[in-house]
Amino acid sequence: MDLEKLSLDSAYIQSFLDNGKSHKYISCHLQSLYPNVRGLSERSVRRYCIKHNIQRLNGPELDRRVSNAIQEVGPTYGVKTMLGYLDANGLKIGRVRLRNSLRRSHPDFHERRRNDTARQTNPVPYYAAYFGHKLHVDQNEKLVAFGVTHVLFIDGFSRKIVKSVIMPIKNPIVIYKVYREILLEFGIWDMLRIDHGREFCLMNFVQNKLRDYRNFRDCPAYVQSRSRENLRAERAWPEVNQRTNYDIKAALISMQRRMLINMYNETEKFCVSFIACNVAQVGLQRFVPAWNRHPLEGFNSRVPDVLARGNNRIARLTDDVIPSVDDAVIMYERAGGSLTRESRFGDDPLKDDQHKISRREQLHHQQAHSFEYIFGRLVNGDCEPFETAIVSFINITLSLI
Repeated sequence: MDLEKLSLDSAYIQSFLDNGKSHKYISCHLQSLYPNVRGLSERSVRRYCIKHNIQRLNGPELDRRVSNAIQEVGPTYGVKTMLGYLDANGLKIGRVRLRNSLRRSHPDFHERRRNDTARQTNPVPYYAAYFGHKLHVDQNEKLVAFGVTHVLFIDGFSRKIVKSVIMPIKNPIVIYKVYREILLEFGIWDMLRIDHGREFCLMNFVQNKLRDYRNFRDCPAYVQSRSRENLRAERAWPEVNQRTNYDIKAALISMQRRMLINMYNETEKFCVSFIACNVAQVGLQRFVPAWNRHPLEGFNSRVPDVLARGNNRIARLTDDVIPSVDDAVIMYERAGGSLTRESRFGDDPLKDDQHKISRREQLHHQQAHSFEYIFGRLVNGDCEPFETAIVSFINITLSLI
């Protein structure tokens, strides 16, 4: 059959079936793409699917996969964000089918999301012309009392989360290190949008040094404003908090009240921060691709990744013009600035003994679940693995002193 000669990826045909399209629809679509090719009838498509074992995802199997996804990310992912998460993991599903599956799989979660009014926002005029125009950088300190700080780098045009990082305490050198990765991978944005936080000083310094490499040079290299005016970043934080931070925070506050952790003890502070950062990192790693592949409200179902690819005018840089972390620190200090080289939350009594640190990691892996499993249970209402991991890590650390 001529359908075989087209060398189509079977996943391409599978995606139509997963999105609820019929064999007749696929046939018409292929005939419009290849008008001079024979053998693209509905019957030929059906035979091709049988030969390559391409089947429409049935209801029970779809519900199983959606249920597994919920176990990984928790109950707060609605249709659009879950659509992005499944797409990022290689499963394309039509929006209507996914909505029905979410309702069938976990009706209580569906009802909770449907009645949630916390995401109501007041529209504010905003303009970014293309991918590479404005890069918004902002920190989130919802978990700062437990040694967890998030930083997001978001493109203003596409709303794509370009990079993210979690650290115990915000530090300008760590932030510049991530920013440098962005310069190497993507290029330089025309403008950085940040608040007045001191933690962005090194990144701003290098952005200003490289300002002549930008595509559009008539705007300032960076603009500092009040945090609430950093709109693109601010509007992503409620999503991150709901899907990652609030469950972690609730569990840690509960542990404090039951006196399972003592945040006045420097060693316990370090241990809590270490486990919480790693668990939060899992949530962020699962959220970012889901966000970047989810359809944007008011954007005709376009997604951040697609928008970024479709209008990319970012200025590429060669490696030799981007200062290394050490060089950037030296240049900044020679210009009269001062930097905190290392920010610590609590104190690790094993920090000077690499052998004991390795031994602690080995014992922890033996006694506790993986961070991926812990996060999946935590966002589904089971705090026990998370609490066990923290208490175990504290006990192991104290036993190795």
